[in-house]
Amino acid sequence: MNIAVFSIVMGYCGLAFSYMAAAGLWGLPDVIGKGIGMAAAVIYAGLVIGYGRKVIVRSDAVLAEWKSPEGAPFFATFGMASVLLAAIVEAWSLPVAAVIWVIGVLALFACIFLLWRRWMHEKQDIGRLTPAWLLILISPLTIPVAGNSLKLFGYQELTLFSLSIGLGLGMAGVMFFLKEAVFDKHFGPGLLILLTPFGMAYLDYTATFGTDTFSSLLLHCGLFLAIPLLITVVTDMVKGTFSLLWWSTGFPFMAFTNAMLHYAKAYPSDITNVLSAEFLAGGTVLIAYLSIKTILNLLKHR
Repeated sequence: MNIAVFSIVMGYCGLAFSYMAAAGLWGLPDVIGKGIGMAAAVIYAGLVIGYGRKVIVRSDAVLAEWKSPEGAPFFATFGMASVLLAAIVEAWSLPVAAVIWVIGVLALFACIFLLWRRWMHEKQDIGRLTPAWLLILISPLTIPVAGNSLKLFGYQELTLFSLSIGLGLGMAGVMFFLKEAVFDKHFGPGLLILLTPFGMAYLDYTATFGTDTFSSLLLHCGLFLAIPLLITVVTDMVKGTFSLLWWSTGFPFMAFTNAMLHYAKAYPSDITNVLSAEFLAGGTVLIAYLSIKTILNLLKHR
């Protein structure tokens, strides 16, 4: 088990949020989103126990992950999974949701600042660059998901701080990785991470300031980027061998799907409804596919 498994929780949380949004948009049963949210909570609990045991029993392996240029950015997934799950747990218990959210925020910023410190003080090998490095710039965008509703002390400034990082630095990071993908490197399915800031920035921005022209531009830019990214990622998945790192595609896709659903509610039309339905169907298939492949992989290596 490596730290990247928390991407599974993020994917399930994204799927749950999307079905919750679809319930408000099209009247789908609420039980679908709630059921997926419960599954995310169970998976999260299992992974916390499992990885916690690894920290105690195999601390050397955890340290090796942290020192790895490819593995270290995935430590952000624990914080991201925690703050996303808090938005689901909030419906069951506000105090528990608040605790999970605070733990997630602290873990997330600790990971961000420690990695920034490493990157600024140690020369990095660009040959070991992966799209997961972008998590350090876009992961704060997950904080306002529950932060804006929990309304804990200082949440307004934290929301603005997180949104500014995601918009100001995350978008620049997307441009850098697009340049690398076009001219220098083949990143595989993980490249779909580039879709995350568009969906998350739209959701955070509209939840904070409301829907306006700027937020619509964010979504449309993401939609333009989504088509070639999805074609590339699906091709890589068809030709490649399954890896748990493929779960890094789950949340980016579901975050953008959720943004599409909210956009369709704000600007109802046949086009927005059809696009939202297509993204929701595609996201459901993606999470189901990754889940089945993961289960089969676990059974194979028992």
